[in-house]
Amino acid sequence: MALLLPEPRLTRPALAVLCLATFVAVVHSAMSSIVLPDVKDDFGVPDDQLTWFVTAFILTFATGTLVYGRIADMVGTRWPLIVGVGIFAAGAFATAAAPDFWLAVAGRAAMGAGATAIPALSTATIVRTTSAGQRGRALGWIVASVGLGFAAGPLLGAVITEEFGWQGPLVATGGAALVVMLATALFVSDAPGTDQRGFDAIGAVLFAVAVSASLIALNRLPANPGSTPGLVALAVAPIAVIAFAIWIAKRRRPFLEPGLLKRGRFMAFSLIGLLVQGMHFGVVVLLPLFWTRYHGLSFIEVGLHFLPGALALAFFGTTGGFIIERFGSRVPIIIGSWIAANGAFALFLAGANWSDWQVAGLYGVVAAGYGLTNAALMHGATSALDESETGVGVGVYTLSFFLGGAISSALAGAILRAREGTLQAWLPFYKGTAP
Repeated sequence: MALLLPEPRLTRPALAVLCLATFVAVVHSAMSSIVLPDVKDDFGVPDDQLTWFVTAFILTFATGTLVYGRIADMVGTRWPLIVGVGIFAAGAFATAAAPDFWLAVAGRAAMGAGATAIPALSTATIVRTTSAGQRGRALGWIVASVGLGFAAGPLLGAVITEEFGWQGPLVATGGAALVVMLATALFVSDAPGTDQRGFDAIGAVLFAVAVSASLIALNRLPANPGSTPGLVALAVAPIAVIAFAIWIAKRRRPFLEPGLLKRGRFMAFSLIGLLVQGMHFGVVVLLPLFWTRYHGLSFIEVGLHFLPGALALAFFGTTGGFIIERFGSRVPIIIGSWIAANGAFALFLAGANWSDWQVAGLYGVVAAGYGLTNAALMHGATSALDESETGVGVGVYTLSFFLGGAISSALAGAILRAREGTLQAWLPFYKGTAP
């Protein structure tokens, strides 16, 4: 399939590098949960501490989206992307070499701080180097890379972990990130920044505190309502949000322009992105539990069951890009959301007696709709931005997408905890019982 993109603004090698960067980041995310049992056994940590291995990555990833976006608006996208991928690689090697658990957690935090540059700056680079009519196809290839990474991640993670231990996937990630960093330096041209207002460090800190506190509360309280870190975060979050809102309203050159949040079209796409990602991520969180607990599948088998859906995501991601060029963003968003919602609803109706491959087929429907919608949402959101605010705007959109996944996983955890030990079905119109 030919990549008919404008030259030399976004070259084919440059798009290939951005797709590779996305693929590596998604593969790592998909591999992360595979290593947790080995990390727990190696360091001998309890479950409540083990969660920090994941949480540390989540916190820095979420807070970094706007930071990289703001820097890109000032200095361009190329060098921040190179630096971010370098931090990602260094964090992976540091985590693998960590002699104790909390140093490994620090390495994971560094990984998140670097990895967050990839989705934010890859999208910003595409937006700045393509016309609105040609952008959809490029974004479609990025979505396809997400699908392929999601397909490969669990399988690679299981195989590498079984052969080399939990450090293996991290070393592999670090090596791949170094390749991406070199390829970015060689093939990706800079998309210069045009905003010379300077960097609002206080605003960035307030933003980081607000997002981090909110995510810690979401991560901790559903599973343990009495969690001290969760309760402290719950108290800090609203204070930090209010302080951030007051600061950017009064600041002459704020970290985030309040006017961006008043753009109805942009915020509508961001909200839809939050909802669509929440729906998809909730399914992705629950299905491995369903397959391992009720069907006795191994991690490798779970990865194989995700494979058809992941390939559907990749195929319909590129298809969505072509549809955007012909019909705009609205058509694939409506069709894709309808398909994904119906697939998710069918999954919720699926009983425990459904075969594992029947459930995998239903996930394929969800993934197809999600892939069709994803590129269109990115295209619609970025089309509503001025060139000078592309970086921070993409950061806001990426954060909303990320929060959708965080909220849905927290809700899923809360429901599972509340229903633990209960045989009665949660859905009133489902008459079966849990096995």
